[in-house]
Amino acid sequence: TAKNKINWKLLTSLPIENLSDAREKIQWYQHRWKVETFHMALKSGCKIEELGLISKERYERAITLYSIIAWRIIYITYFSRNYPKESCLKIFSSKEWKILYMIEHRKKKAPDKIPTVDEVVLWLSKKGGYKNRKLDGPPGVKTIWKGLTRLKEMVETYELLFCG
Repeated sequence: TAKNKINWKLLTSLPIENLSDAREKIQWYQHRWKVETFHMALKSGCKIEELGLISKERYERAITLYSIIAWRIIYITYFSRNYPKESCLKIFSSKEWKILYMIEHRKKKAPDKIPTVDEVVLWLSKKGGYKNRKLDGPPGVKTIWKGLTRLKEMVETYELLFCG
């Protein structure tokens, strides 16, 4: 009903001369959540604000490095939602998926068959605390971040024990 309608108004300081300009600004605004997700990954996942660095230059270097990590977290999250049946090799190394497989299935060797993205992201997400209950949504950025942190430790341990 008209009584329950919400009317949104997008305010901007950018010049809008025609309908094409207005559509362009609306498209920009529609991507705002991606920027917010990226900042959340930097703040909550990478904990960029808690580094306690002294100089501006050190923060710039840290932000550069952590931006790559934040990008990977977001990429894995959205790739898994949009291309779940693709080969996991599109977003994980062979070593990463094999280690996740061996840990998840308690096996000493991974199979030759390469799993899909959704299979590996599920294993990774479980390491980040994902419960995979019936009503749970897909794993989010924070869960992926926690899982990647654990995966990094698992890969380092594996290399230490088996790669000399």
